[in-house]
Amino acid sequence: MEFSSPNIAKPFHAGHLRSTIIGGFLANLYAGAGWEVVRINYLGDWGKQYGILAVGFGKYGSEEKLVADPIGHLFDVYVAISADKKAEEEEIKKLQDEGKDASELQSKSIDGQALVYFKAMCDKEPAAIQQWSRFRDLSIKRYQETYARLNIAFDVYSGESQVEQEWMDLAAKKLADLGISEESEKAVIVDFSKQKGVTTKEAKQLGKTIIRESRCLLY
Repeated sequence: MEFSSPNIAKPFHAGHLRSTIIGGFLANLYAGAGWEVVRINYLGDWGKQYGILAVGFGKYGSEEKLVADPIGHLFDVYVAISADKKAEEEEIKKLQDEGKDASELQSKSIDGQALVYFKAMCDKEPAAIQQWSRFRDLSIKRYQETYARLNIAFDVYSGESQVEQEWMDLAAKKLADLGISEESEKAVIVDFSKQKGVTTKEAKQLGKTIIRESRCLLY
């Protein structure tokens, strides 16, 4: 049974509680009925956001604070660097609206640095994987303390990072073969307004989702 499934480096909050309590209850129910139950926590632990976090840790990170409160500190770092990223994007847009050259700022942007770091993660570069793995392990340790208070334990901590690239490539190919995905400005997206069975209201709510960015794999 898979349940709870928070994102690493983010605080466990009330939104996770419902899935955690219901999943724990059902797992205990099946175990009590004689089933062999494997409790899996499928973490949100992969993606460009961890590139952003790495860039932020390089600017705002503190080893002392990380050891004392890993999730709290990583969350604070992510909030701080995200604010910088937003300000940077606004400056780039302002320059472009004024007809000025924003290429130098774009080349050194937080978003660009994050994509480079995530590409390093995708390529399994040791330094990038080591830091990401440390953030992941520290997050799991803190989550385990929270779960212990709820009398819940997991047999497996899995996550998005455990999915092999070949399987992601196969899924991406299937979406393309079925005509679900399409290319847009050198990226691969799914436009829900074009999907069969999707109402106008649903299409507006779902919008478009990126399967692959033009500069870096995100799936």
